[in-house]
Amino acid sequence: MSIENKHLMTLKDIAELHSCSQRHARDIITKLPDFPKESPTSTPRHRVWPTARVLAYIRGEEYA
Repeated sequence: MSIENKHLMTLKDIAELHSCSQRHARDIITKLPDFPKESPTSTPRHRVWPTARVLAYIRGEEYA
């Protein structure tokens, strides 16, 4: 399944998109001020982000 078919992204997915480590994705990328907020279903042990918002952010697009 491609990332675009999943509704939620994990840190692993975000790291793969940015070609970086999961640690870098967790500590740097997801903490950028304009990076999308975590999904309401996210938990401290299983953090997830809405795929559509993350992909829009990466493309530099607005997500309505």
